[in-house]
Amino acid sequence: MKIRASWGQLGNNATQRGNDIDNYAYQSVYGDANYSFGGTQVAGLRPTIIANPYLEWESTTMTNIGLDITTLNSRLSAEIDYYYKVTDGILTVPPIYLTNGLIGAPIRNTAEITNQGIDLNLTWRDKIGKVSYSVSGNFSYNQNEVTNYKGKLNRGWVTDSDGNEVYRTNLGDVSSGGLNRILEGHTINEYYMHNLYSGSGNHFNSDGSVNINGGPKNGMIRTEGDMKWINAMVEEGYKFLPNEKIQSHHQ
Repeated sequence: MKIRASWGQLGNNATQRGNDIDNYAYQSVYGDANYSFGGTQVAGLRPTIIANPYLEWESTTMTNIGLDITTLNSRLSAEIDYYYKVTDGILTVPPIYLTNGLIGAPIRNTAEITNQGIDLNLTWRDKIGKVSYSVSGNFSYNQNEVTNYKGKLNRGWVTDSDGNEVYRTNLGDVSSGGLNRILEGHTINEYYMHNLYSGSGNHFNSDGSVNINGGPKNGMIRTEGDMKWINAMVEEGYKFLPNEKIQSHHQ
């Protein structure tokens, strides 16, 4: 039996988009810019970026603990590893108001990503007569999470000052990307999906009125009862967005 342990740390000067930052990104250096002077365009200078004197490289810290086991006269061997990897101070470029002009936003060390998991390798070696053989198998599990970015996602239905139910979300403020988004508390670049509808499955109340929370439990309209609930909801004035049309298809 052998116990292994390792720890390491390295730096990186690339942003979340994979581009290396400039050597002087922590300073507010000047670049050329044309401007109007007396109705004539002339050459001038302007700051290219807002300074951030506290800017550092991002750092990746990796911790690994392993166990090697050999038993049954060296026929059975196992390697078990647990690793914990934290990438901290990831370089990000925040959005900036257009009222700041052509100057770029300061690069900051704001994001953090955590990876942890287990690797297991098992090997059986033996002989049948003069024939030697071995069988190996492996298992891996990894959990990836954006542990710090732009804040937590808040979304859902709220009541406004007029008493109306409105849907609000801060997705655009706390994440970046399109279908694949970087969002705190989620796997990096995971597919963004709206919350799936989940009803009680009891389409109608005991008095025969439609139950607004009585849709299918898995959100899928599959049965004739589900369609009756849909049509009853529409008759009561409810809408299903974004497609407000209700159609049935038969095979």
